[in-house]
Amino acid sequence: MSKQFLRGLVAAILDDQRLIINLGMEQGVSCGDQFIVYEEGDQINDPQSEESLGGLELVKTILEAVHVQEKMALVMPIRKETTTQSTVLSATLAQTHTTTPSSSNDIYRDRLNVQKKQTKGLKQVNGTISIGDKVRSVEAV
Repeated sequence: MSKQFLRGLVAAILDDQRLIINLGMEQGVSCGDQFIVYEEGDQINDPQSEESLGGLELVKTILEAVHVQEKMALVMPIRKETTTQSTVLSATLAQTHTTTPSSSNDIYRDRLNVQKKQTKGLKQVNGTISIGDKVRSVEAV
């Protein structure tokens, strides 16, 4: 039997840190399971067969189940590690000891040498989470 992602929807928004999704114990959800909230982007086709590979998932956020009931789960953003800057008293020491990017949003990756004419770009993701947004598990079950 092949593994599949759990798929559901945002059922309720409790506040800016807590959402309810319509997946629970009945679907195999456990505390600590991770989920993405996403919107579906453009369809991508296989370059050889031209068969549709499906819509590209444009991720809004990644969440973790913190409380699970039969048919629903309470999910929250994944905890972030505390940076050296927030724990060191001296600003000078913080600057000297910081080995991570100054902002958690900073991502450093090499650029790929790609055919510029073939780039599609991405649909702009609306990061606002709404009731009814699509949700899926990060790991297949």
